[in-house]
Amino acid sequence: MTVNEFYQKVDGDYTDAINRLQSDVLIRKFLKMLPGDNSMTLLAEAVEKSEAEQAFRAVHTLKGMALNLSLSALAEGLFRDDGAAARQGGASCGNRAVL
Repeated sequence: MTVNEFYQKVDGDYTDAINRLQSDVLIRKFLKMLPGDNSMTLLAEAVEKSEAEQAFRAVHTLKGMALNLSLSALAEGLFRDDGAAARQGGASCGNRAVL
Protein backbone atom coordinates (compact mmCIF):
# COMPACT_ATOMS: atom_id res chain seq x y z
CA MET A 1 0.00 0.00 0.00
CA THR A 2 1.30 3.44 -0.84
CA VAL A 3 1.29 6.28 1.65
CA ASN A 4 -1.36 8.05 -0.41
CA GLU A 5 -3.56 4.91 -0.37
CA PHE A 6 -3.15 4.70 3.41
CA TYR A 7 -4.30 8.30 3.80
CA GLN A 8 -7.34 7.59 1.61
CA LYS A 9 -8.27 4.57 3.77
CA VAL A 10 -8.00 6.46 7.06
CA ASP A 11 -9.67 9.63 5.73
CA GLY A 12 -6.48 11.65 6.14
CA ASP A 13 -5.17 14.56 4.09
CA TYR A 14 -2.22 13.25 2.10
CA THR A 15 -1.70 16.55 0.28
CA ASP A 16 -1.32 18.38 3.58
CA ALA A 17 1.00 15.70 4.96
CA ILE A 18 3.28 15.72 1.91
CA ASN A 19 3.37 19.54 1.93
CA ARG A 20 4.35 19.51 5.60
CA LEU A 21 6.86 16.63 5.61
CA GLN A 22 8.04 16.83 1.98
CA SER A 23 8.46 13.08 1.34
CA ASP A 24 6.75 9.73 1.71
CA VAL A 25 9.88 8.50 3.49
CA LEU A 26 9.40 10.99 6.33
CA ILE A 27 5.65 10.40 6.48
CA ARG A 28 6.24 6.64 6.79
CA LYS A 29 8.90 7.21 9.44
CA PHE A 30 6.54 9.22 11.65
CA LEU A 31 3.55 6.95 11.03
CA LYS A 32 5.63 3.97 12.14
CA MET A 33 6.42 5.77 15.39
CA LEU A 34 2.75 6.01 16.38
CA PRO A 35 2.37 2.46 17.76
CA GLY A 36 5.38 3.02 20.02
CA ASP A 37 3.92 6.13 21.63
CA ASN A 38 2.48 5.46 25.08
CA SER A 39 -0.27 8.11 24.97
CA MET A 40 -2.99 5.54 24.24
CA THR A 41 -1.86 3.45 27.22
CA LEU A 42 -1.83 6.57 29.40
CA LEU A 43 -5.33 7.44 28.21
CA ALA A 44 -6.65 3.96 28.99
CA GLU A 45 -5.09 4.06 32.46
CA ALA A 46 -6.46 7.54 33.14
CA VAL A 47 -9.96 6.50 32.11
CA GLU A 48 -9.76 3.37 34.24
CA LYS A 49 -8.73 5.47 37.26
CA SER A 50 -11.19 8.31 36.45
CA GLU A 51 -8.31 10.81 36.22
CA ALA A 52 -9.78 13.49 33.97
CA GLU A 53 -6.68 15.71 33.88
CA GLN A 54 -4.44 12.82 32.79
CA ALA A 55 -7.02 11.73 30.19
CA PHE A 56 -7.14 15.29 28.85
CA ARG A 57 -3.35 15.39 28.50
CA ALA A 58 -3.21 12.02 26.72
CA VAL A 59 -5.98 13.00 24.29
CA HIS A 60 -4.27 16.35 23.70
CA THR A 61 -0.98 14.58 22.84
CA LEU A 62 -2.71 12.13 20.50
CA LYS A 63 -4.57 14.99 18.83
CA GLY A 64 -1.32 16.87 18.24
CA MET A 65 0.27 13.84 16.62
CA ALA A 66 -2.80 13.29 14.43
CA LEU A 67 -2.85 16.92 13.32
CA ASN A 68 0.88 17.00 12.58
CA LEU A 69 0.50 13.90 10.40
CA SER A 70 -2.71 15.21 8.78
CA LEU A 71 -4.75 12.26 10.04
CA SER A 72 -7.93 14.30 9.77
CA ALA A 73 -10.58 11.79 10.88
CA LEU A 74 -8.53 10.74 13.91
CA ALA A 75 -7.90 14.36 14.88
CA GLU A 76 -11.60 15.20 14.58
CA GLY A 77 -12.51 12.30 16.86
CA LEU A 78 -9.93 13.46 19.35
CA PHE A 79 -11.33 17.01 19.28
CA ARG A 80 -14.63 15.54 20.49
CA ASP A 81 -12.85 13.50 23.17
CA ASP A 82 -10.74 16.50 24.19
CA GLY A 83 -13.93 18.47 24.81
CA ALA A 84 -15.42 15.61 26.81
CA ALA A 85 -12.28 15.40 28.94
CA ALA A 86 -12.46 19.13 29.55
CA ARG A 87 -16.09 18.92 30.67
CA GLN A 88 -15.11 16.16 33.11
CA GLY A 89 -12.43 18.20 34.80
CA GLY A 90 -9.88 19.55 32.32
CA ALA A 91 -9.60 23.19 31.35
CA SER A 92 -12.19 24.41 28.91
CA CYS A 93 -13.07 27.47 26.94
CA GLY A 94 -16.67 27.52 25.76
CA ASN A 95 -17.49 24.07 24.48
CA ARG A 96 -13.93 23.35 23.31
CA ALA A 97 -11.02 22.25 25.41
CA VAL A 98 -8.12 24.64 25.68
CA LEU A 99 -5.36 23.41 23.37
